[in-house]
Amino acid sequence: MARRAPLSDRASGRSRLRLAELASEPAFDHFLDRAIAVLGGLWVAALFAAFAWAAWTGPFTIVAEAEPQLSTDTSWLPLAAEVARGNFFPNMPSLGTGTSGLSFYPYITLWIHGLFVALFGPSGAGAVGQVLWPTIAFLLMWKIYRIYLPRRWSLMLAAIGLIVFVPLPLRTFLIGLVHGEGWRSVNVPAPPDSAGFPIPSFTLATFLLCFLLSERRRRLSDRRLVFVTVLWALQTQVHLVNAAIGLIFWFSRFPQMLRRQRPELPNGQLVRIFVVQAAIALVTMLPAIIAWSSVLGSDAFLGQDREAPIGLFGRYYYFTYLILPLLSMAVLYRVIRIDRFELIARFWPVYLLMLVEFALVTVNLWFGIGVSAESIFSRL
Repeated sequence: MARRAPLSDRASGRSRLRLAELASEPAFDHFLDRAIAVLGGLWVAALFAAFAWAAWTGPFTIVAEAEPQLSTDTSWLPLAAEVARGNFFPNMPSLGTGTSGLSFYPYITLWIHGLFVALFGPSGAGAVGQVLWPTIAFLLMWKIYRIYLPRRWSLMLAAIGLIVFVPLPLRTFLIGLVHGEGWRSVNVPAPPDSAGFPIPSFTLATFLLCFLLSERRRRLSDRRLVFVTVLWALQTQVHLVNAAIGLIFWFSRFPQMLRRQRPELPNGQLVRIFVVQAAIALVTMLPAIIAWSSVLGSDAFLGQDREAPIGLFGRYYYFTYLILPLLSMAVLYRVIRIDRFELIARFWPVYLLMLVEFALVTVNLWFGIGVSAESIFSRL
């Protein structure tokens, strides 16, 4: 007769079987996602807090930021200081007159910056914003990637997405890691570009929030449709590039979602829904449109200068950021025979965002109109 396994071994086997069953349950899967998000958020907060602490306590705080980001932060500080003093619509704050008026400023970004200045002071606002908003951006990126990718890929891409330096683009940074080059230039007090407050850390977090709400796999009710449309339109008060990319994306995306969720919906009704949402977005953007028309012709936002910042938008940009990803997907489709629906429908938001950015950059560089290439670059 075969000997029975000892009682302790059988108990251990049952425990392992129970753990395997538990790991396959949705509740445990959600718990694991939340645990990874909490631990990842703490890691990001600690990482950016180290940069903030070095900038606050170092002997030369001015070197804690690269020159473009330092210029961006100091240019918004007078406006934020006026907001902190209660002037919610500052006009010409550098003159110290305290006058108010509607100008073409991203007021939501200014109000958040002013609130932080009022609560923590000018230096503390930068330190807190440098930690808080990149952490929120990481958590939002994690949730977005989890819609499309497995857990480990989502964690890796969300973490890498925040470690971008101003003078060192992400792909150059990754190539340097592979070849073992660039270590000395990376090991400097300058924080990643995503740490800049309020731009791009706050603007990046708000864009990711709108994108996540747009892509949540829930039924697109009328109330949710209006809510997301208003959020995207309000991006005109956060960052102009966010609004330009986000609105084009959303108005190309929600008709497709409605068609898939309500296949019986007549074309005429779908057109009426589109027109109503466009009217809602137009009314929400009306203050920004009025302010923009009042400063029409200014070089600040219209992109009159066709010269791209630090030579970023050249043939390298078009090949690396547009042609190469699409070519790679085409090769994978031919070699691995990926399902066509999964390839096109599932990743359609990614293709759409790529094409929108490509169109905005091309129109500005070729015709000198639209959003400036420098604004697109600085928003991360």
